[in-house]
Amino acid sequence: MKRILLAASLAGLLVLASFPADAQIKKGKRFSKKGECKECHDKGEFSGSELHQPFANDECLGCHKAHGLVGALRLKETGKALCLGCHQQEDLGLERPILHGPVADGKCRDCHDPHTSDHGNLLPAAAEDFCFTCHDEAGFNRQNVHEPLKDGCFSCHDVHGSENEGLLIKPKSELCASCHETGSDSFAESHAGYPVATSDCGECHTPHSGDLPNLMTLSSHEPMSDGDCSTCHVDPDGDEPFALTSSDAQDMCLDCHDESEVAPAGVHDPVADFECLDCHSPHGSSRPALLRSSSRRICLECHDDVGDQMLKASQHAPVKDDCLQCHQAHGMVADHLLAGSASDLCIGCHTMEPAEGEGEVLHAPFEDNDCMSCHLPHGSDFPGLAVDSHRELCSECHDEPGEWLALPTVHKPVLRGDCVSCHDPHQSGRAGLLKAGPNDICRDCHPVTAGKLVHVPYEDGECNTCHLPHGSGEKGLLVANQAELCAECHDIDLSTEGPGSQHDPFIGGECSGCHLPHAGNLGGLLVEGTGRLCYLCHQELQNRMESGVTHPPAADGECLDCHDPHRSEQASLLVGAVPGVCLDCHDVEDEDFLDKHLGQSGIGLDCRKCHDPHVAEGEHLMAPLRHDPFDAGACDACHPAPAGTGGGD
Repeated sequence: MKRILLAASLAGLLVLASFPADAQIKKGKRFSKKGECKECHDKGEFSGSELHQPFANDECLGCHKAHGLVGALRLKETGKALCLGCHQQEDLGLERPILHGPVADGKCRDCHDPHTSDHGNLLPAAAEDFCFTCHDEAGFNRQNVHEPLKDGCFSCHDVHGSENEGLLIKPKSELCASCHETGSDSFAESHAGYPVATSDCGECHTPHSGDLPNLMTLSSHEPMSDGDCSTCHVDPDGDEPFALTSSDAQDMCLDCHDESEVAPAGVHDPVADFECLDCHSPHGSSRPALLRSSSRRICLECHDDVGDQMLKASQHAPVKDDCLQCHQAHGMVADHLLAGSASDLCIGCHTMEPAEGEGEVLHAPFEDNDCMSCHLPHGSDFPGLAVDSHRELCSECHDEPGEWLALPTVHKPVLRGDCVSCHDPHQSGRAGLLKAGPNDICRDCHPVTAGKLVHVPYEDGECNTCHLPHGSGEKGLLVANQAELCAECHDIDLSTEGPGSQHDPFIGGECSGCHLPHAGNLGGLLVEGTGRLCYLCHQELQNRMESGVTHPPAADGECLDCHDPHRSEQASLLVGAVPGVCLDCHDVEDEDFLDKHLGQSGIGLDCRKCHDPHVAEGEHLMAPLRHDPFDAGACDACHPAPAGTGGGD
């Protein structure tokens, strides 16, 4: 059998092979031409005088897959792998240790257009302008501009990769020496005779632009800016011209800086140990106070615990920008190096608007200026730099949340632990630190219920009249059982003792089974008109009424013509005794009535013995099971005729 299948398969392949390849191409304008990409994709959509070679040569398939998704021509490779199919890494400098950020990330298209451009190297803009899309232009156009910068960034920098820091095309001192005559007398004179040709020029000069003469850095060590290098260094003509005048940095710094001012007892450890160069540059810096790097970077070299906190979801803005907004580098360890009291520092940025409403209610920690009892200073896993989740945090002082969570019904914000959705954590003009009045704050989440008729507490904005704000033992966060709650305002008797009957929803405390609690368009705030409302429970009766003769009040949905909706002294919640309730509509003196009832006025009759009060199969709502003499109208077979009718007694 296998041989037969194999032979059949081979025969099929031979048949397919006998047809030309064209036969496998779907016929139709777009598929059968075997045309070029440009027949569908207009090259005119790409403008620019510089063309990418594959694009210029109509070699679209050099980069793109022939088949892809509509509207998205897929590339053969992702990232720089595609570009390296033609461009050699060595030629681009990609094997060098220091790479331009986009190059390191393999994002060639961040800087180059893959099709056309009006600028060299397919850059989206002129090189001198394009660099500023990432690099802040402010640092390049100060009062004094370094001359090479006028010729463009590439005078000093490689674009892709370099062996030198800052993508420099040469080591820093060698690069500077290519323009500055470091061996001239004038150069030596301007540097106090010290042989600085091989030094790091960036310690004293800014490389791009500056507001000080000679491109001096923003902050310069005073002896250096005064040309008095010998304050710290030995004579330039000595064997070691850059040797320090003292082997003890402490003594050297304290020659100028008063120890009582810069390093009093209890000061920051590096200051106390006179490790000045841990934080400061000895010559110049582009940052204030001769800092050798950003305060954030310097601080994190030692305070790695703060670095861990900075990775958390909620971060304090100064931590990301500048530690010195809150801390003093030469501050006291006992005070966490703070530049002032924690509360003063917080209020310096976080101004609290005056509380709205009557009076001012302050959260105790806020009133006591104890911000740190609720907030972390650097980073937190919780919003608002909270020490813990709002539920756990608030529960440290407030015992109630645990009790609320144990109740059958819990307000959703409480369940989520989102206390601040209703309460202001700092101050409010309202009791309970509410963010708004009780009614307004409820409507932030609960939309207004519209209706012609409005429940009085709801209309007056007194949600708390009926509802508890946090948790309740009743559904709907009610302050009590529905029936008991409603009875506080509505004059209703909830007792189950005594004669008569009670409506089950009424006694069961399910007032909202029939009434809307807030607003509606029907009298009594009914959920539906009485007929439809009653039939929601009395479905069997509604089914019977679909065929048969129906009592007009029942057919019209006027259930309350005969029944009380809450309780009655009569059976079946009737509004009165039978036959009285029936005689309100039926005229017992009418001749037709008397004729049908053997002359009886009906006053002493129980209508229910013969008639169904809602629906029956025959006319007159007669009960389905009837005594034969009665059904034949022969009442006198059992009953004597009433007096005056010609019958017996």
